[in-house]
Amino acid sequence: MFGKPLAVEADDPELRSRLAWLLEDLPRATGPVRRRLRLVATGADLTLLDGGAVLRSGMARREAESMLLWQLNQLGASVETHAVLHAGCVAAAGRGAVLAGPSGSGKSTLVAALVQRGFAYLSDELAGYSWGDGLVWPHAVPIGLRPGGGALLRSLPASRFEDPHRRPLRPCELSGAIGGPVPPAALVVVGHRRGATATLAPLSRTEALHELCGHALNLRARPQTFFPALGRLAATAPAFRLMAGDLDSTCALLRGVLLGDAGT
Repeated sequence: MFGKPLAVEADDPELRSRLAWLLEDLPRATGPVRRRLRLVATGADLTLLDGGAVLRSGMARREAESMLLWQLNQLGASVETHAVLHAGCVAAAGRGAVLAGPSGSGKSTLVAALVQRGFAYLSDELAGYSWGDGLVWPHAVPIGLRPGGGALLRSLPASRFEDPHRRPLRPCELSGAIGGPVPPAALVVVGHRRGATATLAPLSRTEALHELCGHALNLRARPQTFFPALGRLAATAPAFRLMAGDLDSTCALLRGVLLGDAGT
């Protein structure tokens, strides 16, 4: 989890197999594990434990899987080693685009469409910027696709997971690959309006920093560390406000950003 080892365990063999597939794109732990999430079965019910603390009990399998993914995002958002943004991130040619925006702005659908078109996947929910190396680090939990988002994408395989609220979608289901860590080449604030034409408008460094602070999830916990980090990020990469239109034209604009052709 942004460089901190975390174990995810389940005592039920079928559930353990499903979780192994669902979380396969997360990096394997290389150091001592100091935190464990565990799903424990009691009859037909499941309980999620964080260490020895019960997070939720009495869950069916579908709810338990969704709760586990939610908790992974909560843990990622609270790390102290990276400035964590509520943002997706993709990469092309070794250069990353950070796609910031509120829930419902279409980030996940856009990230999935970009991965379908050959971009490497880092995250659709959390982008962790490291002050130490100046890179954006992946948080490669599955893309959380809302109902209706799949209809906008090219053909998708049948889902292995039954969730009416959010479909977990791995990059391999989109013929995509995992990327990162990568240097940030563009900061993009995502907006969406039905029927809009895809456009990119440049943001000043001050506007970019304002947007970054608004989407930083752990800034209040360590402002003296993360505010300078966000300032460095705003100074490092050009920033844009994106009004997303149809996916083909929107993805073409973002490809231009990463290849240095935005605004031409």
